[in-house]
Amino acid sequence: MIRHLRVPGVALAMMVPVIAHACTSITATAITSNTTWGPSGSPPDTCYVVSPSSGSTLTFQNGATLTVQPNTVIKFATGASLVIGGASTPGSLVANGTASQAVV
Repeated sequence: MIRHLRVPGVALAMMVPVIAHACTSITATAITSNTTWGPSGSPPDTCYVVSPSSGSTLTFQNGATLTVQPNTVIKFATGASLVIGGASTPGSLVANGTASQAVV
């Protein structure tokens, strides 16, 4: 099951089974510099799986911005979550999807 990624708040957690697919695995637990996920991102791909190597949370902090390009899919390993900033460590999320080129 795939759910659309919507950003009403700063913390996202989805219980979506990871399907075997050629996706880039994101194993970091904290990202502190601006990062782009998508076809011209780093690393370039159209599918990413948030699967922190320790614990279950990937946090963008210290002013870091996650930019997600159109036609990009973000999946979460079971129990994994993505947190954009926090009380003392701000972060930002920019999802550049459109109706025809969604961020999922």
